[in-house]
Amino acid sequence: KHTTSQSSAASDVYKRQAILDVRLPGGTSCYDVAVELAKRDVAIVFHSGHVQVDFAESFPMAVFCGKPASPTKLLDALDEARRNLLTV
Repeated sequence: KHTTSQSSAASDVYKRQAILDVRLPGGTSCYDVAVELAKRDVAIVFHSGHVQVDFAESFPMAVFCGKPASPTKLLDALDEARRNLLTV
């Protein structure tokens, strides 16, 4: 049985994750958003058909998941991104 503090801790973990597309409509990049999320120790998955080397270098703890991807593959990528944060 989970205690309230365990449930709260688990909930916090799931609030601290993000799936971002590298290129947004109009050519906008998610780079600035990713920088802010990384500062806050948010697990990041880049879900994109356009993996850029500068993103991989700037966000080594992030996981890249190409499009298209099944929901299961995205969930696995989020799990990996969370584990990456724990290894810092």
